[in-house]
Amino acid sequence: LGRGRDARGGDEACLLVVDESRVEVLDWWQQALSDEPDRAGSRSWGNVLPRVLVAAELRDRATGAPLLAVSTHLSLTSQRARVRSAEALREVVASRDVPAIVLGDLNAGERSRTLDALLADDLLRDAWDVADERTTPQWATRPAYRSPREGGRRLDWILVGPGVDVHRIAIDPRAFVGGWPSDHLGVHALVHLDGAVG
Repeated sequence: LGRGRDARGGDEACLLVVDESRVEVLDWWQQALSDEPDRAGSRSWGNVLPRVLVAAELRDRATGAPLLAVSTHLSLTSQRARVRSAEALREVVASRDVPAIVLGDLNAGERSRTLDALLADDLLRDAWDVADERTTPQWATRPAYRSPREGGRRLDWILVGPGVDVHRIAIDPRAFVGGWPSDHLGVHALVHLDGAVG
């Protein structure tokens, strides 16, 4: 679900990949992280490039449990843009009265204004912090095609709202065919949603 971030739907995308045998897509949308969220390719707040979020309202086919899933990639260069984008993400989550998961490259570490804005008032929680089990060390999530190291900054996040319990979480440091598929590491979580495992 999703398309590129520029005005024509090209360039980088923040896709949500959904297993439709497991969940039903009730609705999805993409919006610019700008003062003109409905205008594709728009930029505000110091964003050098257009930035977007992709959101989907989903329903678990086994249990009927609802879920809002949101994917994003925030500004690399502007703290102001990241904080304003965090506020826009919170507005999307707060506007829906369902459990929510927000995931993406936030280009912000744990003690940043961006994370402070996202985690304010417990609307969202850091999945790493609240997980029942962490199955890997806390790797820095942007090793830039080098061997991962422990204890560095996490720039890639899974955040969860009320109604989403995190059973297990991991940061994936595996290389494939002698290299890494991205300059970032994947973050994976097994969550419980109103009695469903997903």
